[in-house]
Amino acid sequence: MDIFKFKTMEPLKKNRWILKLIGTDIPEYIFTGYKIYNEDKKMIFETQFIECVEFQYNPKDLFNIVGVDIKYLDPTGVDVGGIFFYVKEVNFEKKCSYKKNGLMKTKLKFTIKPETIKTINKK
Repeated sequence: MDIFKFKTMEPLKKNRWILKLIGTDIPEYIFTGYKIYNEDKKMIFETQFIECVEFQYNPKDLFNIVGVDIKYLDPTGVDVGGIFFYVKEVNFEKKCSYKKNGLMKTKLKFTIKPETIKTINKK
């Protein structure tokens, strides 16, 4: 085995990313997760964010969202690539209740324009 031909690689971790919604000022650091999947021939993107004292939003502003930029991070927090895409439609859900003492969250569901998906590689 030729040790000089060995290639190292750093696997991406599912908890090292930041997300920016294009068309709104929702801070990147309040998103708690996301998923991308298909429903028949539609591509769907879902995410959620928590509200905090420093940031609240107007629900009508969610209809200004036109795109999503997800950046993957290395162990030191450096942007190493990601994906970008535009969205067709936006759906959201926000529920609050005196029955529970949890965090205030807003769930978002987007239909993606699949022809606009771009992979961003930073090598």
